[in-house]
Amino acid sequence: MNYNELFQIVEKRFSQSEKAKKRFAHSVRVVDKAIQLNKELQLGLDEEKVKVAAILHDYAKVLKEEEQLLLLAKYVDKDKFEYYKMYLPVIHSVLGRYLVQEDLAINDSEILDAITYHTTGCVGMSQLTKLIFVSDAIEDGRNYPFVEAYRIAAMLDLDYAAYIITAMTIKYLKNN
Repeated sequence: MNYNELFQIVEKRFSQSEKAKKRFAHSVRVVDKAIQLNKELQLGLDEEKVKVAAILHDYAKVLKEEEQLLLLAKYVDKDKFEYYKMYLPVIHSVLGRYLVQEDLAINDSEILDAITYHTTGCVGMSQLTKLIFVSDAIEDGRNYPFVEAYRIAAMLDLDYAAYIITAMTIKYLKNN
């Protein structure tokens, strides 16, 4: 499937409520930001792949947390499931990997990794994963402390932006 087909599928999937429609608008802004950064930073990533990863990054987020847990239990072993249960706000990213494989027959490991790690990042992130991670954090609808600084950093250096977003997130989590 190409991006335009996936866009329509995701738009329909996120059309059931006002909250879901806002989530879809967020995904579209992530697409826009990822395309912008790919061009401005001259990353040279395949634009179709960038758009696909970005539009699908929150594919599982439309589901309620209870539904996410029920579905995730189908895909991961008991130990991983118990681990993920402790981090409900980010399980949509792990579940998204499995759902886009099953629902949409997407098996590109770069796209799947970008979906899986868009909330947490990971050691050794590919450029695509980093791009989606940063784009998700700084898309133009985001409004939280330091987001403008993150946007400026992202326009200069994707690695540095990923670093400071991660560092500040860890600091925030420790304090809260």
